[in-house]
Amino acid sequence: MVKMARLMQSRSRLPVDLVNSMYDHHINEMLAIIRKNTKLTKASHDQIRHSLERYWSSYAVHVWGVDDVVGRSVELGYPMSEDAAIDILRDIEDHVDSELGITWMTLDCAISDWKLSQKES
Repeated sequence: MVKMARLMQSRSRLPVDLVNSMYDHHINEMLAIIRKNTKLTKASHDQIRHSLERYWSSYAVHVWGVDDVVGRSVELGYPMSEDAAIDILRDIEDHVDSELGITWMTLDCAISDWKLSQKES
């Protein structure tokens, strides 16, 4: 775990105090999963948090989740399971056009394609 923390620290070029708080909720979710599956000391927890903050300080990303896909599918009148939403997210990630990115329109098209595939099966 210490090696991972060092690797993540070495990748960062910005001081931690410049980390934008927009990733705090993602970092908190990551830490909650790590805490749930390991026996971390407070010092280890703080070290991992610091490493994650440094790592993410060098990136700008928008994260789409299962809740976004399921919620949008309900709005479009095509309710789906979380498993179907995960499949859609994986497909979107595998075929994303980096020039265009992932937008609500991307989700709408993927959900429509999913709905059509359900009719065919």
